[in-house]
Amino acid sequence: MFPIYLATIPVPVKNYIKKLDLKSTKYMFAIATRAGSPHRAFIDIEKILKKRGKHLDAYFTLNMGNNAFVPIPTKEEIAELESVVQNRLDLIQQSIIIKKKLGKRHPQYDSSSFCLCSAPTHSFIYGSC
Repeated sequence: MFPIYLATIPVPVKNYIKKLDLKSTKYMFAIATRAGSPHRAFIDIEKILKKRGKHLDAYFTLNMGNNAFVPIPTKEEIAELESVVQNRLDLIQQSIIIKKKLGKRHPQYDSSSFCLCSAPTHSFIYGSC
């Protein structure tokens, strides 16, 4: 799990993935958090993993609150966002527990059916999937 930084994975996360011992790995997933903006994080992770003969079995994008250039959210809006995020985390957890493989790869990862992100109700807080 990592935050999106400049539309991709942060450099420390990238370096960590490159150093992982993946010899016995049978199931791999990634979870990205974002403020709603598009990203290419899973594409970049797949490039790293492909060089090592591996791939992501599942990947999830989770929208979080945005704290830049937006009106301050009310307590009710924050509570609603937290509820949506928790529901999505429950779905992600269930998928990971059963080692669900999320189908054929799609070039636009974060707008495909693989994205389990928070449903936007207030675009300035939630963003879009």
